[in-house]
Amino acid sequence: MLAPVTLVCTFPLLLLVPNSSPARSVADFIAFAKENKGKVTFASPGVGTVPHLAGELFKQLAGIEMTHAPYRGMLPRSRIRSRDGSICRSAAAR
Repeated sequence: MLAPVTLVCTFPLLLLVPNSSPARSVADFIAFAKENKGKVTFASPGVGTVPHLAGELFKQLAGIEMTHAPYRGMLPRSRIRSRDGSICRSAAAR
């Protein structure tokens, strides 16, 4: 069995949704994902990265289904857009 030894680093993560999304909180997002099973995607800078693994953990803990959409590298914050071109809202999590 593995046990944590020490904290190596911290990694702030964001949950972004389009401005047009009905989700205004994490609870709203989870409810939306449960109502729209199989229709929600989440992006990361690639397979096996911290954001990808955090998204997979979030799916498990929230009991929701989301499809992973890996990208090559991170986009600058100013260029984060949804598929319909709208700018995404963000909320920092620590």
